[in-house]
Amino acid sequence: MITWKEIAKAGQQIVDAHKEMVSKSKALAELLQYNDDYILRRVLHEKPAERGNSDKIMFWLEVNKDTIVDNLKRFESEKNTEREKAKLLATLKLNDEQMKLLGIKP
Repeated sequence: MITWKEIAKAGQQIVDAHKEMVSKSKALAELLQYNDDYILRRVLHEKPAERGNSDKIMFWLEVNKDTIVDNLKRFESEKNTEREKAKLLATLKLNDEQMKLLGIKP
């Protein structure tokens, strides 16, 4: 006979796996610089026929590879531009009034 202890253990394994999946999804979102919820919606399939298809996650990544890579390049370029702006501003040694005059938030 199946005991409640066995059921609780199996349930806890699912809870642990779910926590790990959420954690890994958040890590992927951070890596891709995407919203956590967006990635979770890709990972947690809504349609019953898709819920058991773990391969769909990699399929989604592969199908969107070009967009993902382009976004990452754009994000990196924006970061580099901001770093360069910050370096340039630091060398100018502008005071708050001068920065406001140029439309730069001090």
